[in-house]
Amino acid sequence: HSSDLNIQTGGNLIVTAGKDTETEHDSAKRKGFLRSGSSSYDGYNETTVSSQLSASGDVNLDAGKAAVIAGSKVNADGSINVSGDSVAVIGAQEDHQSDSKRKDSGLFVGSGGGFISLYGKNEKQGQQFSTDNVGSSLSAGEDVNLTARKTDLNIMGSTVNADRDINLSAARDVNVTPGAESASQSEQQKKSGFGLAVSVGNGGFSVGIGAQSTKDSTAQQSDTNAVSTLSAGRDLNISAGNNINLQATSASAERDVDLFAKNDINLLSANDVTNYQEVHEKTFTGVTFAASSKAVAAGESIMNSAERLSDAGGVNAVTNTAIAGLGFYQGYKDLKEAYNQLTSTDPSNKTGLGFSLSLTAGVNHQESQSSSSSSSPVVTDIRAGRSISMEAQNGSI
Repeated sequence: HSSDLNIQTGGNLIVTAGKDTETEHDSAKRKGFLRSGSSSYDGYNETTVSSQLSASGDVNLDAGKAAVIAGSKVNADGSINVSGDSVAVIGAQEDHQSDSKRKDSGLFVGSGGGFISLYGKNEKQGQQFSTDNVGSSLSAGEDVNLTARKTDLNIMGSTVNADRDINLSAARDVNVTPGAESASQSEQQKKSGFGLAVSVGNGGFSVGIGAQSTKDSTAQQSDTNAVSTLSAGRDLNISAGNNINLQATSASAERDVDLFAKNDINLLSANDVTNYQEVHEKTFTGVTFAASSKAVAAGESIMNSAERLSDAGGVNAVTNTAIAGLGFYQGYKDLKEAYNQLTSTDPSNKTGLGFSLSLTAGVNHQESQSSSSSSSPVVTDIRAGRSISMEAQNGSI
């Protein structure tokens, strides 16, 4: 024997989810030989607690005004029937946030990137934010019937499953759209110290003594779509007195899919978008000694070319070989010039291998940044085991 669940109201009927929230705070301090530091972590997390309606027979929800199911579950062994002046089956939003900080100071702190800090500071901070869509779920052993008597039927970021038929009907529009999700992550790091800056490259090397500070930051932001899903074991029928709008929707039926609108049928896509940005700054104040020679430059050219030849990746084998060949030739020219300098009998050549030496004092500031953006479409997908029919009576598809 099966039992039905019947809820009827002359006003609004709202089935919604609750939220559990959790906050976290941790902090610590460290102290050692000529070093000290501190760290902290703050977190905030929400957990959606869905309402759940279930019956061994039918679930019948009838509202005199609006019927809303938000972030909740409705299960029936029989059919699910939801009606109202307007009907909405939508997701609930769930937020997550964290913030971490770390500070260190002391001996060798602030080293990195060719800089040996004798004494310095290092500060690092990171943030993460995300908003997730927790969709509603309607699941029936027989049919799912959703009817908006006066205005719109909206399904957003949710799932509707029926072992038999899904029937969606609205006096005005039927809108099936994705739920919105977003995530962001950022990190900032500041290092400073007094010590030695060592650099090797471009046919020489340099050693500097002084103060160096660096700032690095990265940021990534993404906006994504939580697809709505309609899945029928037999037929999927959608009827609208005005328009049918399906955006980033997955709709399927084992038999037939039938769409009828008095005006337009719009099959739309959405876009998942990701943005990334990176910034680097470095300032060195002090005295720098630099030396270079053709012999060192030749060695670098030959080593880089050998690495390119041994690399199986890259653009392609022909390109790698051509570039490596040019590198070997440049290395040969530099070696030849270094040999000529070493064996030269010219009295004006007093440096032998031809080292170039320099000593500079002052401020050297470098700054670089890069950014990228990507977008990928999330399309509407309609599948049927037998046939798909669409009719826009007075409009277009």
